[in-house]
Amino acid sequence: MGFLCALLASTSASLAALPQQTTNGILPGASAWYLSTQDGSGELFVFEIGTGEPVVVLHGGPGGDLTYMLPVARGLESEFRFVFYDQRGSLRSRVPPSSVSMANHVADLETLRNALGVERIHLLSHSAGTLLACAYLEEYADRVGNVVLAGALPHKNGGKYFDAEYAALWSSIPADAERFRNREALKEELRKAGSVSATKTPKQKSELATIRQCGDEAFHVERWREWLPIRVSPEAAEATRKSTNFEYDYGELLAGHSFPVTVINGELDFTVGPRGSPLWRKLAESAPNVHLVVIPEASHAVWFDAPAEFQSALRKALSK
Repeated sequence: MGFLCALLASTSASLAALPQQTTNGILPGASAWYLSTQDGSGELFVFEIGTGEPVVVLHGGPGGDLTYMLPVARGLESEFRFVFYDQRGSLRSRVPPSSVSMANHVADLETLRNALGVERIHLLSHSAGTLLACAYLEEYADRVGNVVLAGALPHKNGGKYFDAEYAALWSSIPADAERFRNREALKEELRKAGSVSATKTPKQKSELATIRQCGDEAFHVERWREWLPIRVSPEAAEATRKSTNFEYDYGELLAGHSFPVTVINGELDFTVGPRGSPLWRKLAESAPNVHLVVIPEASHAVWFDAPAEFQSALRKALSK
């Protein structure tokens, strides 16, 4: 658990607002523990920070891990109890690959809610975690409070829902995404890190990989030294994808939820769709409980690009 605490207590600008670790390396009010899965196949690694109502954080990937999402708690630890966990098959939550499935991810989340001893949990999801949040809501709507979808995948997907309007919205993505991946700011950071040199040290290779990942996920690539690299388990990712229904329209489900649903997306997040999240905007216009926040100069890791704006939007979303 020490490295988690070290990350949380980092002196980098992106984490400076988090509380400092104590002499024994444990953050005040933080705890780490393991939860046995309901099917007995293994354990889930859980990390909590903060006080108040529990907000369960669903990382993306699929097959990623909780580490990169730790900064979402920045500045809100005295208001909310953030419960992070590695989904089964990811990093510290080791299970047989054969036991990884979307259905078991949903069951694990319900097991965690029971272990927390609360009737309802708020959900904060990112990227592919959007689908887990919606799948859980579909089965356990009465166990869910406020829902926050950051870097949110569109609420509908698949050939069945790929109508003319949907297709038109998507037509601009390839060119926009290509320009984003080849923007001058990213090229400059790669040059400064030695991408043009013939011989690269192990450190240089690692730094270049970090810059490229940051450049894909964030707008402010010049801050790549503050980036928490994302590591994905290929086995967990493949098993989750194979068991996920990608023909879906969760619009009616979200619009009918008894609590607020807030989408916080970066304007330049081409990972999840067209610039400015027009599909989510359209749903928000027709569903009173669905709210969309689009943050300028931000991409997929919206809290990294715009920490103050993200914190404000998240506080508002969880306090409704």
